[in-house]
Amino acid sequence: MFAKLVKHEFRSVSKPLTFLSIAAVAAGLIGSLLMWYFLSNIDIEGKELPSILAILMLVGIYISLLAYSVASMIIIYYRFYKSKFTDEGYLTFTLPVSTHQILLSSILNQLIWSAIISVVLFICFGLILAPPVSMVAKEIGGHMDWGIFFQELDGLFPVGSFVITTICGEVYSLVLPLLSITIGSLVAKKHKILASFGIGYGITMAVSTLTSFITIADIIRQTFANDMYYEPTISMSSMLIPSMIMLVVGVGGYFLMHYLIERKLNI
Repeated sequence: MFAKLVKHEFRSVSKPLTFLSIAAVAAGLIGSLLMWYFLSNIDIEGKELPSILAILMLVGIYISLLAYSVASMIIIYYRFYKSKFTDEGYLTFTLPVSTHQILLSSILNQLIWSAIISVVLFICFGLILAPPVSMVAKEIGGHMDWGIFFQELDGLFPVGSFVITTICGEVYSLVLPLLSITIGSLVAKKHKILASFGIGYGITMAVSTLTSFITIADIIRQTFANDMYYEPTISMSSMLIPSMIMLVVGVGGYFLMHYLIERKLNI
């Protein structure tokens, strides 16, 4: 039954998101052609105006890709709101499944579509950046030592820390919008969506303030622990502790959301 629930959640938003994804890829292809045209004519006299127009159109495409990302997530969040806190909620909560399964199906649907959206954006920006990257590759002879590149990258940001912070951030970003919608829909008699935005903003600001305080406190601690010529850096602990806070907020937010729907929701 859980698999059917996930399938239903996926299909409920597949039509608009598929259309938006196809439109985004088309925009990426147009952006690639515009970028190629701009780079090919940048030094040619008499091509200044068409080049400027190409750049303006490229800016418009970047904005449209940002709009694609935002609009896609709004569709997913509205689906969660509609299926849980409107008249459709009567049907949702009469299904022979637990509240955990209902919530997890929504989270899994959000995760799947977030991955699809990320891949689409990667393809779009890859298409747009392909002309300048190929030009740079020709300039340097197409040779690059990727082993040294990844070694330097790991030195700047260790892979283990990257994996931990990514997982924690993903849990936080998946749960927070749904938690905000849940609380906003329960506490507000009117303007539930507006209340959800306000609650989400408040939680985000609280978490950001706490994590920023930890980072700044760690830099100050290092500064006083070393001589006056010491250049402060962000330690591993100040990177991981904020991630752990986000993980706690994400996991705790899920169980709070489950409790509120189980005990406080009156449909």
